[in-house]
This record gives sequence, structure tokens and C-alpha cells, in this order.
Amino acid sequence: MPGLAPPLLNSEWALGPADQPIRVVLGGLTGPIEVAGTRWALEMPGLPIFSDEDIAGILTYIRREWEHSGDPVSPAEVAAVRAATKSVGSRGRPANCRSPSKPRARRQTEPFPNGDG
Repeated sequence: MPGLAPPLLNSEWALGPADQPIRVVLGGLTGPIEVAGTRWALEMPGLPIFSDEDIAGILTYIRREWEHSGDPVSPAEVAAVRAATKSVGSRGRPANCRSPSKPRARRQTEPFPNGDG
């Protein structure tokens, strides 16, 4: 149903660097965010209970379905993000997830900009 959540089709959040959707799945996200030119102020809980293999499979599906040509996500990538964000807390905010339209290099050991890490 349109309008209930940001679209996955051609989403810069889903198709950008793999660590971005991994962080959203693991830690959740509290808006507002902008997706495909529309501002969303919703909340998605984190789903860290899923295994690295499950998360990799789900995100690979999203990145490859609907004629997407995104790179697959490996369980090793999920494990690396899980380890790097373990002490960050359970809830992400847009400040913790770089905007896909404004990529910024971030070392895995760098704390989040709002001081949550």
C-alpha cells in the first residue's frame, strides 16, 4: 500500500553502500529521512535478532529484485557492521546513518556525530 513506508523500489537507501541498509536493519531508524524526494517521519525498530545470513539474504533480495542491479550483501559484511555498531545502542537516527545523497567516508572506529557511540 502506498504511503505507509518509504519505497524500496529504486531507493537510494537500499541501493547505496551496503553498510547503510545493514545499519538500518540492525539498529532501526527514527525519522525524519528523505527517500526519493519525499520526507518521512516514521520509526522502524531494529531487527538484530536475525542472523547475519538472514539479513544478508533479505538485503540482497531487495538490492537485486525489481530490476535493481545492486551488489549482493554478504554475511561477513553484516557481521562487520554488527561488530562495529555493537556499543552504539539499539536505535538509529538519521544522524547515525549518513544520507545516501551526501555520502561521507567514515572509519569503523569513528563515533557517531551525535555522541551516541
